[in-house]
Amino acid sequence: MVTIYHGQGFNLNSILEDKYLVAEPFTNLKTADIRQIVELYTQAHPYNNACIAAGPIDEANPDILDPLLKPLEEPITDAPILILWAKDISDVPDPIRSRCATKFIPSHALNHQIKEIGDDLLDCLYNKDRLGVIQALKDYPEKGEVLVIEALLDSLLKSEDYLRAIKIWDFVKQQGLPLKGSKATLYALVLSIYKGIENDLF
Repeated sequence: MVTIYHGQGFNLNSILEDKYLVAEPFTNLKTADIRQIVELYTQAHPYNNACIAAGPIDEANPDILDPLLKPLEEPITDAPILILWAKDISDVPDPIRSRCATKFIPSHALNHQIKEIGDDLLDCLYNKDRLGVIQALKDYPEKGEVLVIEALLDSLLKSEDYLRAIKIWDFVKQQGLPLKGSKATLYALVLSIYKGIENDLF
């Protein structure tokens, strides 16, 4: 699955460190660029870690992105890795975002705060501590709903509870990530995860 990277800590050079670029990064997405990306992404490449980098995907005209939908949904065997990035993940058109994973890369200070929230939230969910879940959500950063969910998933992966992480991620994708300052939606989503764990659904 293609990943869309976002956040103040995003650094394209770091992401590309061990990759082989099949073309220069696409940094000002126009119709011709999307056409070329699709052409490259629908060809098998013989190089190890071949990749294509493109963004900011949220600043592209949504009308030109439709050709990406099918390749994102049905990538060919040996296709290069497609790296997308966005300045604001909430502005990525739904048809694109729903076909991709997202990865938030925070600044160092925010990274520490978010990781603590994810770890605290996971502990409370595992211990079926409903009050603790509410308290863990109390101090997350403004408009940080996606960050909290991604921090929780990262904490799950660190715990090597992969099966549960996959089930919860699938559930989150079905419900739709809370994107723009929707605290009530985030609380409802996390409490639904809590109930799923409580009832052994996850």
